[in-house]
Amino acid sequence: MDKSNFLVKDVQVAKENDLLYDRFGIANLDDRELTLSIHENGIQEPLTLSADCVLLSGHRRLAAAKYLGLRTVPVRVVDALFNSLTGTERLATLRRYNQQREKSPSERIREKLLAIDPKKAHIALLRRRIEDHAMAGAVESNVKLGNSKKARTDNNHAISRFCETHHPREQAILATDGQASPLSALK
Repeated sequence: MDKSNFLVKDVQVAKENDLLYDRFGIANLDDRELTLSIHENGIQEPLTLSADCVLLSGHRRLAAAKYLGLRTVPVRVVDALFNSLTGTERLATLRRYNQQREKSPSERIREKLLAIDPKKAHIALLRRRIEDHAMAGAVESNVKLGNSKKARTDNNHAISRFCETHHPREQAILATDGQASPLSALK
């Protein structure tokens, strides 16, 4: 359902937007230029609202419209019901509807963080810590062996032996790629 004009006061701002994107500020050059453009030319691209009137894309345009005292904004409404989504789904939805905009480095980092699987990241962190600890104190060679199959096998065996004696909890987690309960290692 599209409405060419929607009352600004009826648009619900997604609170989660601030978790991903920087807030609007007239002191920011980009936001000031956007506001001047809207003042001179109006809003060229309609805001995107969910079916339950939550703003998915256009937070900066809406803030500029409010700053300028506009009563209505052009919108397009999509079928998504934002309020029925989980927190993670809400963030993913905001990210999906805001792919087109230019972002600051911090905004791009926050978007990338959404793509990280916590279980896989935890396993990778444990592996890295164990490798670093197992190799601590090893004499660095002046000969580079490369990434040969034998070197990888020897390294994996050394790490496994170290884990078995020093880190049984982490070994249990790694052995099952994170599927086992960490408490199983303590039994």
